[in-house]
Amino acid sequence: MFDLGDESTLNNIQHWVRQIKNHAGDNIPKILLGNKCDLEIKVAQSAIDDVCKEFGFIYFETSAKINRNIGESFFHIAREIVIFTKKEEAMNANANTNGDKSMKEEYENRTKIKHKLDEKYENNDISDFSKCKC
Repeated sequence: MFDLGDESTLNNIQHWVRQIKNHAGDNIPKILLGNKCDLEIKVAQSAIDDVCKEFGFIYFETSAKINRNIGESFFHIAREIVIFTKKEEAMNANANTNGDKSMKEEYENRTKIKHKLDEKYENNDISDFSKCKC
């Protein structure tokens, strides 16, 4: 998460990505949250886009103050964790770990998933999550 009103906080993302990689692994689901979207935005969208492409992040602009995209972002990361867990289980069951996707391919796949979820969320079609055990 970074502060949309303070560009230096976006610059700290590389540090946080290293921390995640060192402590949790490289392939775990991650999203990027730009918080305080209710205030004047000072961070350039192009800089945010560059960070998202570099690290394969799905991006949400949020505001805890006005409750914008808080639930949606948690909903999305929970779904990504479920998908990740199922992929890991399938890989372990098959013992076939070859063919890892590039960061660009993973970003494109995650972007497609986010758009599909956004459509379902907007249409209140969240029946897929009724079986979620998270």
